[in-house]
Amino acid sequence: MVKFERSFNIFVVLVFTLGLLEEVPAEETTKVPGDKAREMCKQYSQYAYEPLGSTKLKCLIKPESYITNKTVASEGEFPHTIQLGYINNDKTTWICGGILLSPTFIATTGHCIPTGSRIGYGTLKFARGGLTDIDETKHEQIRNITRTFLHPSINKKYNDIALVEVDRPFDLNPYLRPACLYTQHNIPEKTTLSTSWGRKWLGLDDGFDDKKLLKVTLDIFSNAECNKVYQPLVKHSDLDKGIDEASMICAGTRTDRNSCIGISGYPLMLVHPDTESVKCMYDVIGITSFGIPCTSNDTNKPSVYMRISNYIGWIEKLVWSN
Repeated sequence: MVKFERSFNIFVVLVFTLGLLEEVPAEETTKVPGDKAREMCKQYSQYAYEPLGSTKLKCLIKPESYITNKTVASEGEFPHTIQLGYINNDKTTWICGGILLSPTFIATTGHCIPTGSRIGYGTLKFARGGLTDIDETKHEQIRNITRTFLHPSINKKYNDIALVEVDRPFDLNPYLRPACLYTQHNIPEKTTLSTSWGRKWLGLDDGFDDKKLLKVTLDIFSNAECNKVYQPLVKHSDLDKGIDEASMICAGTRTDRNSCIGISGYPLMLVHPDTESVKCMYDVIGITSFGIPCTSNDTNKPSVYMRISNYIGWIEKLVWSN
């Protein structure tokens, strides 16, 4: 037995010396939630260049445009913004919003997915992007929705998030491309951006054409501040645990200004700092979920958003499973 082991060891040494076996690479470092999202952020940043692969950056977002009052967005300023279309009695209505995560996946609010008693908008059928003005369709792309994924722990107003898959990839370009996802819990900024379309179709005339995409700067509210605002609803069965800091963010206005957005599924975001590998991108930190109905004075009435960082692992497994 000893002689056999010695002979085998000599054989192994000879094999490696002669290069007859390939060296086995070290085991790949296990990825943690957020690694894939950051990797894809770099990849999608390349679609801010036109033509793709060139050094000509066509950045249509405006990092300096943190504005006080709600105003109209410019063409291509929020290229990740998606509208979801519902069919009811052969009529298509574009209601909820979404955030483009990849060429085929969109994030939205869970209650925008019609299931059972959930919203009566009709059958969720279409997704479209590349628009900031409904009448300007040069960059518009429309896809059919094939599958939806509600978060497995959705419960009343908690974990109110879903993913939507379309039948074929969107063609990515400076006017339509995914956003980056913010992977950290703590948010370094005190102000954020949000978008939505005008609300005349809801019977709420906010002075804006509902054919235009709107943008507004919002202040971040602490969990304690937000719970104080929503205390009357805590006894309500839909919010019986109060505002959950791990999975929710609150944002609104601390001053008397026209800031109400009020349509589910749209993003709460920061401008991503430009780096060598990532330029001209947003970091999405939340998805619009619910709030107090808009009034003429929305001071200290923050809306509630699902906190993206809490769902990174779930999103990565579904969107970038390959």
